[in-house]
Amino acid sequence: MNENPKRAKIIEASKQVFNEVGIGAATMHIIADASGISRRTMYRYFESKEDLAYKVLLKYMNEWNQAQEDMYSQLEGLGIEKLEDHLYALLDYMIENRHMIRFMGDFDYYFRDSFDYVVEEKLGENLNRSFHGSDSIFHEIIEIGLNDGSIQIKEDIDLLVATITNVLWIFGQGIALREEHIRIDSSVEPTEMFKCQIRLYINSLRVE
Repeated sequence: MNENPKRAKIIEASKQVFNEVGIGAATMHIIADASGISRRTMYRYFESKEDLAYKVLLKYMNEWNQAQEDMYSQLEGLGIEKLEDHLYALLDYMIENRHMIRFMGDFDYYFRDSFDYVVEEKLGENLNRSFHGSDSIFHEIIEIGLNDGSIQIKEDIDLLVATITNVLWIFGQGIALREEHIRIDSSVEPTEMFKCQIRLYINSLRVE
């Protein structure tokens, strides 16, 4: 079902505000101004900036999952080759969409475990499904590799997939949020660290 045009406009304005000032500094007043509507109208559609942050998160996750599906449809070769190409394609996407990755990092910090907020049930269910989009694609690629003999695993496949997706996601957030600091502190290019992590995964899974 299509989003109500006014709601969609508010969500787009929220994306802009969150990317510019962060979730913590954002207010409903700032978002209303960016949307070109009154605060009274804002509250007819959303109760708080936290509600909006979750809607923005879902929008980003849907974009992320669609991009992954597009990447996956273009993969060729053995399972290990598909896995390697997919990981590098994800890295390119993260580099091109740093604003999205920064928002995700900001979101995780703002809604850390100590933050008392209950997300609306249906939205929570949609987010839970979207979070597993990456897992299903990686699971399928690894299964292909196991079947064609190009991938070997020593861990439970679900644990392996969850580790790959979560570690790379956290790594990507860290680079997006602290790229210059990492470059100075480590004396290496952050993206090269990301590529090194990919090589570690591929080398550990490749059947020689």
